[in-house]
Amino acid sequence: MSGLVYGFSYSLPQIVILCYSQRNTIFFAGKMTGSSPINIRWRDSVYDPGLKPLSVSYDPTTCLHVWNNGYSFLVEFEDSTDKSVIEGGPLEHIYRLKQFHFHWGAIDAWGSEHTVDSKCYPAELHLVHWNAVKFENFEDAALEENGLAVIGVFLKVRKWLILIHILF
Repeated sequence: MSGLVYGFSYSLPQIVILCYSQRNTIFFAGKMTGSSPINIRWRDSVYDPGLKPLSVSYDPTTCLHVWNNGYSFLVEFEDSTDKSVIEGGPLEHIYRLKQFHFHWGAIDAWGSEHTVDSKCYPAELHLVHWNAVKFENFEDAALEENGLAVIGVFLKVRKWLILIHILF
C-alpha cells in the first residue's frame, strides 16, 4: 500500500484530521467543521511532536458478516467486547471496530470519498469505530459528538497487482 494514511474523527460538527506520511511522520492537518467528504490540504498540515501514537488492535475472529450493499461491500464485526479496538492518538477513549468498507470508482483515476490537495485516489478504505466508553452501542454513538472514529486509507493500483489479477 502506498500513499497517505489519515485518521479523522467524525465528531460533527467538528472533524479532527491526522496525516501519516509514508515515513510515519505525524502531522496535524487541522480541525474542520462540516461533514464528509473533505479535502485535506497537505500544505496546511503542521507537524505535532506531542501527538501520541494510535494503538490499533484487531482480532480477526470478531468478523461476523460480509455484506454486498449494491455499490460496495461491508465487513461487519462483533463489537460487544474490546477485542478489536483503537485507542491513543487524539482519542480520549477506547473505540470498538464496527465495520469496514471501501469506496472505489469505475476507473482507476478516481474513487476515493476524500481527497488530498483535491487529488482523488483509485480507492479508499474506511475502518469505522465507535466510542465504547461514552456510549452503549454503535447506533447511539453515531448520533453524538465524539461518537465515531474512522480511519481512512487511500489506496493506489500498482502494475504488479494487475498482473497478479490477470494470472489468477
